[in-house]
Amino acid sequence: MNRIPLRAAVVTLAFTTALARPAVAADSVMLKPKLMPGQPMYLEVTHDMQQKLSGLPGLPEGKPMTVKVYSIYGAFERPESGTRVTASFDRFLHRMQVPMFPQPLNYDSDDRFKPVSDDEEDDDGGMAEGFRTVFEPMIDMGVAYELSGDCEIKSISGVDAIFKKVEAANRVNPMWMQMKRQITDEGMKSLIGDLRYALYAGKEVKAGDTWTRTLRPKSPFLGDIVLDYRMKLEKTTSRDGRKVAELSFTETTKKAEGSENELNEMGMALESGLATGTAIFDIDLGQIVRVESEHEVRMGSPPPAEAEAKEKPKSGDEPKDDDEPKPAPQRRRIELNIKQTISLIPAADREKKKAEMKRQADEAKAAAAAKKEDKPAEPKSDD
Repeated sequence: MNRIPLRAAVVTLAFTTALARPAVAADSVMLKPKLMPGQPMYLEVTHDMQQKLSGLPGLPEGKPMTVKVYSIYGAFERPESGTRVTASFDRFLHRMQVPMFPQPLNYDSDDRFKPVSDDEEDDDGGMAEGFRTVFEPMIDMGVAYELSGDCEIKSISGVDAIFKKVEAANRVNPMWMQMKRQITDEGMKSLIGDLRYALYAGKEVKAGDTWTRTLRPKSPFLGDIVLDYRMKLEKTTSRDGRKVAELSFTETTKKAEGSENELNEMGMALESGLATGTAIFDIDLGQIVRVESEHEVRMGSPPPAEAEAKEKPKSGDEPKDDDEPKPAPQRRRIELNIKQTISLIPAADREKKKAEMKRQADEAKAAAAAKKEDKPAEPKSDD
């Protein structure tokens, strides 16, 4: 639930799509990640978020406003051992629609492969330069993380180098000012794996079995929180000829004990958080290859004290304007509704797609250059 996005046009990366055929219900599964050195995978995390804000200064006419954000984060994961993985960023897409802005703010690092068009220089489709300068320096940079025996990311390195590089290119970028708090060890752990690894049982389970997990991260936006997961193995089955296990889960988010009154920089605290979802575990691969979930997060400022008159008017006195109770300030609130998808696919599939995009882009650029050379020169004016 602490996945707020650096928040990616979607390349659909579903690992399995065929209709399922039930298998024997009693089949047991070793539900533990199997990391195979020399077998890289491509990880893609997609967020589709609606963020409703109310009571905040600057909102048009003081009315609630809904901001829509769609984002994708792609990375190549390369196991170096049975517990250590390196992950290098390969793609960022960020689309934001704010009611007060006429155009959406768009950035997609894959646009570097996009074929050129005649009007490309005249219309950027709402391209957000602020996003480009944040995300572009991160392409091909990476982190390394280590898994504990109970399937939790226990350490991560490389985040500081990413922060310094992006910081150097964005010292006066207001978008970076909002995003920079996510480039922390905890923020990166959340982005690349907390949810995925939290779902593993770390032991052999069969259909109908349940297990739990509790994480206690420090969220960049919510402070010290507790994530309580409850998972269930629904069934083992077959998809596209591959043996898989289907999981369901719920996750509740709450403030850590002793931090109930902790407010963020906007003067708000976590009120509630809930997520529900499903996951697919590829039995032969030994990895969760797809997670689909829906999240609800509610944050708000403390309830205002009851408004009272400054001083009770004396008998016979005329009431004064400042004797009247002052209206309490409107509570500040943020409501987040997020649909998230995590996909793990063979790295070769992503590389093949990138190669094809680059080929098309190179051909389009060559054709555009040839067309420009063949275009007859405009006659010079006598003036």
